[in-house]
Amino acid sequence: MATPQPTDDEILAQLAAIREEECASLPLISSPISVVDFTEKIRSSGAPTSFIVKLESLPKESKIRRIRPDGNCFYRAYACGILQIIKDHGQQTLPDNTTLSARFRTLVSKEGLQCCEAAGYPKFTVEDFMEAFLEEIDKLDDTGTTAAGEISSDNDAYIVTFLRCLSSSVLKLHREEYAPFLSPEYPTIDQYCATEVDPMYREADQLPIVALSRFLQFPVEIVYIDQSPETTPAKHTFPPTNPLNLPTVRLLYRPGHYDLLV
Repeated sequence: MATPQPTDDEILAQLAAIREEECASLPLISSPISVVDFTEKIRSSGAPTSFIVKLESLPKESKIRRIRPDGNCFYRAYACGILQIIKDHGQQTLPDNTTLSARFRTLVSKEGLQCCEAAGYPKFTVEDFMEAFLEEIDKLDDTGTTAAGEISSDNDAYIVTFLRCLSSSVLKLHREEYAPFLSPEYPTIDQYCATEVDPMYREADQLPIVALSRFLQFPVEIVYIDQSPETTPAKHTFPPTNPLNLPTVRLLYRPGHYDLLV
């Protein structure tokens, strides 16, 4: 007699228990580990076979930075991925003859701040959060250290908060574009942002991912490790176009959690 497969609710409960345990033991961002070692850790946690099969299909040379599963994982992973790209490609010249590093700094410090102000966030508050992100960018210029894993614990919360404010602001300023994709429990973009985007430790779903990646212009490819019957993971890139031809941040998604692929 075949062993009954766990239900989706049982899997989510199991994964939640795993994440709670990981939160207590994992750093905010781990050092890179091989996909082989990562797969063994996931296997030993009792994850479904479908997860393991998909992980084993990834290139063996892939490395993963595990992100603390505290609900801020998407924003933290995306920020670290961007900083790593700036470290590696910051002097790349863009079509407007600025460097990638300079363009991104301006995007964050000027356009990002203006976007948040236009959406109603107090300038003096957002500036504090924004400065933490700029500080990490400046570290790259000053020392050339590897960004991912080097973000200070003090700056981490500020950077996550800034990216949440920015995501929320983009959604509010373009509400007519995003409102049709709201679930019925959220009649308005404002209610959705107040519940799902603004608070810390709330997992990111597709709306803030699309909004943030469009604004910051760094595409994010999400590699899905899930219970689907396929033997290789589905991959989706947001936004689908990349006019500046910028490098892509790659994230590994398991239900409710993101890690950074490097």
